[in-house]
Amino acid sequence: MGKGGARAGAGRPKGSKNRIPAEGRKTLFKSITVSGYPDEIAKIQKAAAEKGMSVSRYIIDRCLG
Repeated sequence: MGKGGARAGAGRPKGSKNRIPAEGRKTLFKSITVSGYPDEIAKIQKAAAEKGMSVSRYIIDRCLG
């Protein structure tokens, strides 16, 4: 039985190129964290559910709306 650790030949070969160049990549989404008291978070979750939205979409719409 093996003893763990890196395996010979594993991983990306040295000198191989990225499939998509860095300048061609797009960032579709970024994330943030919202902190609050449990009752505040529950109210936000309930309001989002009543509107049929995700919490993220609800907060974005309220802030930018």
